[in-house]
Parts: sequence; structure tokens; C-alpha cells
Amino acid sequence: MMTLSEDMVVFSFRFLGLKSQLSLRVVCKHFQALVDENLAPEWKIMLRLPKTLQDLMVEQSGAQSLRLACSGAVISVRSKTILEYLLGIGAEMAAHSAFCLFPNLKSLEISSIKFSDAQMQALAAVSFFPDLTSLNVSYNQIGSAGMQALAASSFFPNLTSLNVSYNQIGCEGMHALAASSFFPNLTSLDVGINQISDIGIQALAASLFFPNLTCLNVSTSQIRDTGIQALAASAFFPNLTSLDVGSNQIGDVGMQALTASSFYPKLTTLNVIGNQIGDVGIRALAASSFFPNLTSLKVGSDRMGPAGMQALATSAFFPNLIS
Repeated sequence: MMTLSEDMVVFSFRFLGLKSQLSLRVVCKHFQALVDENLAPEWKIMLRLPKTLQDLMVEQSGAQSLRLACSGAVISVRSKTILEYLLGIGAEMAAHSAFCLFPNLKSLEISSIKFSDAQMQALAAVSFFPDLTSLNVSYNQIGSAGMQALAASSFFPNLTSLNVSYNQIGCEGMHALAASSFFPNLTSLDVGINQISDIGIQALAASLFFPNLTCLNVSTSQIRDTGIQALAASAFFPNLTSLDVGSNQIGDVGMQALTASSFYPKLTTLNVIGNQIGDVGIRALAASSFFPNLTSLKVGSDRMGPAGMQALATSAFFPNLIS
């Protein structure tokens, strides 16, 4: 009977699938020592997880997603069961969060899994994200309570990108975020489709805590003229380059206020499509000299007529416009 050297065993392991490799530790007494020294980081981390979570991550996430996660850079969670174990809600994890196994995590996406207020509160209480720069919790069921918990958390000091679109945070959740001083490095904020209304956008417009913001999406948020007037009068976003207020209820008055504002000189992308802006508002935009760097402009509504389109087409104030 021929005995393989440990080098040969390690070499052979590399050609097996993740699930097979995990099974091997049952029959190979040398497996743990071999992985500790020779195999890829994802295998090492997997062996520290409960057996149930190992199986879930292999079957539901796939090997490629797992490799990205265990590289310490990105985790994309598309299974509610996996999330529960990572948060420590699952019985095998007791009160300990498995997120501690990813100390170098840069980007976390938890989307489209009906992520709730309770789970957001649990995530906000996890202190293992010192290097996290991007958090995406879009397309879930996060309400004002979940948003308030996140806004009150001091565990995300390096966050630069936050996406909570397609939830139900409402004006109360938006007000909590606007009042939070825990995201000083935020450059991109997406709170679109959240029913934040004029009250929510007014709170954001009055906030002193987002001086580095470059991208803001508040589309489909029930914002009217009053809300956009507050944003237009705000001098607290001097670095904003992209503004999306599309699919709201902004009319000519709101558009006139925005186009008369000198607080957004760096704006390169503006989306106001799907509002209630007519020819008066579009002519105000065409006559505005406050957006010299615009390269992308989206306009259009059923109230916009030939006069507005003609004014925009002949405007001399958008020399860099590409689309």
C-alpha cells in the first residue's frame, strides 16, 4: 500500500470542491494541520464556522462568493438563514457574531432578503467593522427603528458609501440619519424609495454632518417643492457632484429654487426626470449659470412642452453636457 506524502495530499486537496474538502476532515486526521499551513484563507475560516453555516454557505452562496467573502474584502449575503448565523441569531452561534471572522471586511451587501428592523438593530450592535467602507442594505424591510439603530451606532467610522434604498425608513429614519455624527467620511448616500417626504429632506438639508458627500439619491421619496427648496438653500454639501431627485412631486417652484442655487457648483450629474416640472421650470434650468460642470442631465415629464425643450436645446450654459 502506497502512502502519499503530506505535500502530495495538500496538492490533491486543491483540486477538490469546497464541500468535498470540508468532508475530508472527517476521514483525514492530518487535515486541520494541513489547512492551517497550506490551504487558502477561505478554507481556514470555513473550518471555524459551525457545520450548519458551512453547509449553507457552500450550498447557497457558492464557492466564488465565499472566496470573495473570506478574502477579507467583500461579503454579499443573499440568504436570510446565512445572515442569521452571521449575526449570531442561529442557535449554534449563541450570542457570538461570526462577523468577527472577517476583521478586514471592506464591503458588506445584505439586499433583497426581507432584512428587518430587528436584524438591522443586531447588525448595528456588531463591533467588528472597523474598516468597513461600503454598506448596502437595499431592497429590504428596514423601517424607522432599524434606521435609528444604525444612525446611533459608532461601529462604522470609516463608512464612505451607504445604500438603504427600497426600504421604509420614512421621515423619522431620515431625521435620525441626518442628526448622526457617526458617518463623517460618507461620500455616497442612497435613500431613494423610502417615503422620506419633505420633512426628511429638510432634516438632511439642515445637517452639518455630511460635508464630504459627493453623491446623493433621494429619488421616489415623496418630495415636493418645499423639500427641494430646503435642499437648494443648503450650503452644507459643497462637494456634491451627483444629485438624483427623480420621480418625486417637484414642480416649477422647486425647480426654480434649485436652478437659482449657487451652492452646487461641482454638480456633474442631475436627474429631475419624472416630476411635475413644466416649461417654466425647464426654462429656469436652461437659463441657469450655476451648473457649468454638468455632463449628464435627465429631465422630462408630461408637463414639459416644446417651449421648455427648445430653451434647453439652445442654452449656452451646459458646454460639457454629454447625455
